[in-house]
Amino acid sequence: TTAAAAEAATEAEAGTEATEADVELQHANVLEEEEDQATSPQQHEELAHSPPKTTVMLRNLPVGYTRAKLLRLLEDEGFEGSFDFVYLPMDFASKVCLGYAFVNFISASDAERCWQVFDSFTDWGMGGEKACSVTWGDPYQGLDAHVERYQNSPVMHHSVPDDWKPIILQAGQRVPFPAPTKNIGAPKMRRRSMDRAGRSTN
Repeated sequence: TTAAAAEAATEAEAGTEATEADVELQHANVLEEEEDQATSPQQHEELAHSPPKTTVMLRNLPVGYTRAKLLRLLEDEGFEGSFDFVYLPMDFASKVCLGYAFVNFISASDAERCWQVFDSFTDWGMGGEKACSVTWGDPYQGLDAHVERYQNSPVMHHSVPDDWKPIILQAGQRVPFPAPTKNIGAPKMRRRSMDRAGRSTN
C-alpha cells in the first residue's frame, strides 16, 4: 500500500547528485516498499463515503528522472500551478529515482485530469521506457497529510541533498517546507542496500 511506500521513503530516498561519500553510504534504497502504497481507483470507488482524492502516485517513471524533470513535465502537460506537493523518492545507493512519484493536486478535478493524461503516458523524452501507471496515493491524501508524514522524516535531514526531498508549492512557486518539530537523524541504510551499493562499486 501507499503507506508502506511512504514509510520506506523516509529511510532511503536518495538522489541524483551525491554529496559526500559517507553521506551517500548512509542513505539507502529502502523505498521499494513504497510502491506498495498505491491502490487502484476501483478499490477507492468501493468506499461509499470516501472524500475526494487529490494525491496520485505516478509509476514507471524513467530511472534517469529527477524532481526537476518531473516538475517540467507536469508544467508542459498543462498542470502548472495546479499541484502543491511533489515527491520523487530516490535510491541513495545508486543515486537514481525509484521509478515512482507522489503528486498532490489542489483540486480533485485536476487529480482526475492527471490520471487521464498520465495513465499509459510514454512521451518521457527518454526512449525505451515503460508506460506510466497512475494510482491513488494511500493512505496519505492531501497536502496536510504529506506535510505531517515528512516534516519529521529522516529524508528532511540536512545531509540529504535538496533534490531528493519532497517540496511544497504555492501558485507554482516552491515555498519552504515546515521545519521539523523534533530532532531528526539521517536516513539509515539497510543491509540489502549496502550490499547493492558495494556491488555497484566493484
